[in-house]
Amino acid sequence: MGPAARGQHVRVPLEAPQHRAGLVGLAQAHQPATLRAVKLEYDIEAVRRFCQQRGVVRLELFGSALRGELRAESDVDLLCTVRPGIKCGLLEWVSMKLELEQIFQRQVDLVSRRAIENSRNPYRRESLLARTLPLYVEG
Repeated sequence: MGPAARGQHVRVPLEAPQHRAGLVGLAQAHQPATLRAVKLEYDIEAVRRFCQQRGVVRLELFGSALRGELRAESDVDLLCTVRPGIKCGLLEWVSMKLELEQIFQRQVDLVSRRAIENSRNPYRRESLLARTLPLYVEG
């Protein structure tokens, strides 16, 4: 049984050929120490449980964390797809955001994938959707 299966945290760089269970770490070593990106750490099992309990079929990372530009004060940008038929109004969305902030231990910007897909700005839509990393995909 590996460390992630025992509930321990494991760091895995995003540059790895495959995404494994555990924690994901991001950093850019070539930057000056004062500007160096920080690591994003999270419990992949907590993300999986969250998605299953909340009816999330896909949760994706985008923004500064994915680009390796995450700073201590940065939020985590997440793109979320909720299963059709799941009630997800403003109160549910805020509750999900707060729960994800507990998992990631930092502020979260939770964005609906459907809202981006329906965006009237094709440049923003294509740019954002082309640069995501799935953290959870149902099935």
